[in-house]
Amino acid sequence: MTLPPTVRVGYQTVTVELVPPSDLGFTRLGNYSGSTAQIKICNDLNEVQTVQTFLHELFHAMYFTSGLSSRASNDEEPTVDTLSCMLTQILRDNPGLFEGLLALLEVSNPWLEKQWNITDQGQYLAKNGQEAAEDAAKAAGVEIGATAPAR
Repeated sequence: MTLPPTVRVGYQTVTVELVPPSDLGFTRLGNYSGSTAQIKICNDLNEVQTVQTFLHELFHAMYFTSGLSSRASNDEEPTVDTLSCMLTQILRDNPGLFEGLLALLEVSNPWLEKQWNITDQGQYLAKNGQEAAEDAAKAAGVEIGATAPAR
């Protein structure tokens, strides 16, 4: 199974690595470190376990980068575990769901390579404002004013 080597979560670019169980202390299936921006997943899991563990650690990363982990609370682990299990089930039971959602997101970003259109970029800027346009361009890996899409 191939996981992405990095994933953007909030302000962090988190590296993702499959590691032997000994690197996780044999008692864990995965780990997220906010200080190093790393997700480590045990390399001897089946595909469903790998996806669920990746999502679990991704939710920890979201918790950390959103500032929720700074609150004094004991509900992070049960919340993360429940959400990752449920999202794994949703992914398994609804093939094509995320591809359809991603296609909808791509349509609204004229800075993406498949949607690159300078006229549409100007219209997007006028309609949504400078900050939203900068965010859309950044999400596509370019800056406003770029003369070609990121490749």
